[in-house]
Order: sequence, then structure tokens, then C-alpha cells
Amino acid sequence: MNRDSPSTALAYDRRCLLHDNGSMVADRRAAGWIDVPHAENAARVRRACEVLEASGVSSRLAGLEPRPASRDELSLVHSGAHIDRIERACRDGSLSWVGPEARTGGGSWDAALLAADDAGREEAQKVRDAAADNLKSADGELETATNEVKPY
Repeated sequence: MNRDSPSTALAYDRRCLLHDNGSMVADRRAAGWIDVPHAENAARVRRACEVLEASGVSSRLAGLEPRPASRDELSLVHSGAHIDRIERACRDGSLSWVGPEARTGGGSWDAALLAADDAGREEAQKVRDAAADNLKSADGELETATNEVKPY
């Protein structure tokens, strides 16, 4: 492996910052006067990127540009009805509960598609393959990867 080239990749897309989980306060009586942001939020991702930049680590990372997953790819793990329900909730634009701990907002659909990126999964598989081979790079370049493109 060429040690002058990055051995760790970071998948990131600013559109994922548009996903909003809303407040952790579930009791509507309290929600009007107190706000406790969900722990997985845009500020956390933004701060992680700031730390990578300020520390100089980001200059040693290979960038992975995620692409939106297709409906066919989503259908490999989700029913069509589930995909439709989540897309409708996102397109509505308001904060919507879509599961016990899962909420969507207007920016959630694009973030979800980017998080389900097949190219990112391919890179993750290369990393797993490399780990199984004593951490030797599977393609001669990447040893590790992380993904900051997710609806958090």
C-alpha cells in the first residue's frame, strides 16, 4: 500500500444535515416549553466534521461521494408499503413519527437515500474483507471507512 495516499475513507454529504429528528421530549404537555434535541442531530455531525478539519485528519481521508439508493435497492430490505409510508411522511415536510424512536422531516428522504448508498456499502465490504485478511487493504488503497451520511 502506498502510505502517501489515504487509507481511510469518509462518506459525507451536506444534504444529510437536513434530516431532523426533532425533540426528545415526547410528552406534548412539556414540548411547548422545553426542547431537548435528539442526540443524533445535524450539530453532532457538523461538529465531528469540524474536529476532523481542525485536527488535520480530514486532509488524510479519501472522500467517498454517496449516491442516492434506488427504489429497487431499498426494496431488497423494505416492503414497498414501508418505503411509500416513509417517503410520504418526508414529503409532507412536517415532523412525523414513523416508528417508536424514528421521526422524519422535510429533509429526511434525501438523507435516507444517501445513507442507503450502495457504493458506500461496497467500500464497507472492502474494509470487512481487508480486516478478514489481517487488515491488508482489499483494493490496495483503503483499510478503513466511516460513513457520516445517515439519517441519524
